Amino acid sequence: MAFEAAFGKTFAALRPAPGASSPLLPPGGGGLYVVGGGDGWLRRETIRRISAHHLGPRPASWRLRRFDGKRTDAGAVRSAAETISFGGGPVLVIERGLRIAQPPLSSADRGLGGLFAGLVRRPPPKLTLVVEWERNPKRGRKDWKGGRRRKASGGGASAAAEPSSGLEALLRARVAAGTALVLDCDAPPEKAMRGWVGRMARSRGVSLPKGGAALLAERFGRDLRRQVNEIEKLRFYGVDKSGTLSFEELERVLGGGTVRNRFRFTDALRQGRTADALVALDRLLAERESPQMLLALLYQLAVQLQLVHDAGRGGANAGSVPRLPRWVLGDLSRAASRFDAADLRDLLREIARTDLRLKTARLSPRDAIGALALRFGAPRRPRPPAVG
Repeated sequence: MAFEAAFGKTFAALRPAPGASSPLLPPGGGGLYVVGGGDGWLRRETIRRISAHHLGPRPASWRLRRFDGKRTDAGAVRSAAETISFGGGPVLVIERGLRIAQPPLSSADRGLGGLFAGLVRRPPPKLTLVVEWERNPKRGRKDWKGGRRRKASGGGASAAAEPSSGLEALLRARVAAGTALVLDCDAPPEKAMRGWVGRMARSRGVSLPKGGAALLAERFGRDLRRQVNEIEKLRFYGVDKSGTLSFEELERVLGGGTVRNRFRFTDALRQGRTADALVALDRLLAERESPQMLLALLYQLAVQLQLVHDAGRGGANAGSVPRLPRWVLGDLSRAASRFDAADLRDLLREIARTDLRLKTARLSPRDAIGALALRFGAPRRPRPPAVG
């Protein structure tokens, strides 16, 4: 899995292993872990998994030492790294990021960055060091890439150049030797989120109903911390004694039946299932959903269709396509093919006119919004050629 844009090519070049499932280093012999990636919840879970692997679920306080990478004094980390008890070597965790991108980073530096560089070059025996990186190292820095340094020779008047290894080469060497792991803690891609949600729910004793994982993936996206929090809410408040979960319970915990019917309404419109969209519309109006909220959903969908349509033609908005799950983008692309650019502009204007009429005239929301839903599902109509 490639790292997020925040980490880019620097970490990708180290060929990171998946943080959630990769085998860890053998316990007892020490080693180095670099935990990076875009998802903070997954980084914390990976660090917890590493400490449990090396020390067990309830480690002694003198063996598991945690330090804040933004505030910790290097002397405290050095003292803990050199402490070896009869129970084995310590596990040091430097959390909340080590500012690798900030100078200086060399073994001559007396700060935390220099200490880390020294521990990578000459690790104490049996030390397990876990470093959380929140930022991408700057690839052009000499202490990261290495280079050539001047060394005095002979009588000291002349100097010769000798190669020096940067931190990148040292990490590569330790990974190749099997004494270090670089772990990728990015959230799964959009197409895999439904499966991830289902597995996470089952691991916590929650059996989601059909379509439940898709609903959670659509609503909370790749925010793993939010997904886990919602699943925990389902476990504590929405599940009966048998451990099964109904859609009614899911609706109640996530905020009512309106959530599901909004999802059904927009999903049916994207896929061109006009009859299903009208059924969902009737349910939303029966639940007293406001017409303005429904028009906002239609407006959002029309804008997404316009962006996807323009991107397919290489237009000015090609870089503005929203970040959505791939299966949603696929539905949008197929829906956009039913329209031309003028149709979509007319549709946006019609939504605005409908909003005005609903506020100023006695107009049935079911008839007005239903007519707009029919416009979304209508096939493209051939336009007469322009008269020159």
